[in-house]
Amino acid sequence: MKTLRKQSDRIALSAMLVLSSLAYAQVGIGINTNNPRAVLHVDGAKDNPATGTPTAAQQINDLVVTSAGRVGIGTNSPTGALDIQSVTGGFVPPRMTTVQRQAISSPATGTMVYDTTLNQYYYYSGVQWESLVPVAASARIFQIARKNTNQTIATSAITGDITFDNVSGQGNGVSVNNANITLPAGKTFLITGYLAIASGSNSTQSWARYEIVDSTSNDSSVCTVASRGYSEPSTEVNNDSSGGPALCIISTGTSAKTVKLRITGKRNDANVVTTSIADPYAETAVMIQEL
Repeated sequence: MKTLRKQSDRIALSAMLVLSSLAYAQVGIGINTNNPRAVLHVDGAKDNPATGTPTAAQQINDLVVTSAGRVGIGTNSPTGALDIQSVTGGFVPPRMTTVQRQAISSPATGTMVYDTTLNQYYYYSGVQWESLVPVAASARIFQIARKNTNQTIATSAITGDITFDNVSGQGNGVSVNNANITLPAGKTFLITGYLAIASGSNSTQSWARYEIVDSTSNDSSVCTVASRGYSEPSTEVNNDSSGGPALCIISTGTSAKTVKLRITGKRNDANVVTTSIADPYAETAVMIQEL
């Protein structure tokens, strides 16, 4: 008798385990509810009915994970990978300063954060951080680097860096130290360089070619898009060029970048004297415009 009873108990226990397993497979895990509507169902307010589908008002405090891997917050039937429904609260992404955002290592394309320094949503494009809403023109950097005094590039020099000592305009972040112009991280700029030649030895033949280049490597590839500038003094007689500015579009990415306006070629038997603020006709300058 005892043996039969033990066997009966084992059979009953096995049946209970099988039924429990079937119930789990069919319904799922419920937390605060005996009526789970998904593989995982959390009823935050514990207000769902014992049977049937909860009302929209009852679902508003629920969280579910479906068999398809979809997550629903405020809904038992998510229609996307993540479906959030609420009439009392919003979605709050990660919030951080500009420095913290730029320090994120290898962000995935599409990563989005709220920058508390700039009060802007930013997303990572796969190349750099971009503002979700374009920065108002009044808030963008627009500065001009100029010269207080003329500068002479010697006859013996084929190349030379143009120095600046006067910065004006709107916005912070651009710093100028002699020839070096440092641009803040996380922005895209249009840089326009103008080289005006006042005079020079052999001024009827002198000319200069110039570019926006990296301050260390002297390479214009730091610019996404670039073009050279060319200038001649008014006394030059060959009339072989009307001249034009040097242009550079540059994105600084996660770190600041330093560039300069550099003469990359000139006539080797003439010096070049660049103009300053005091010149009444033309002026050597660099315009920095945030795009």
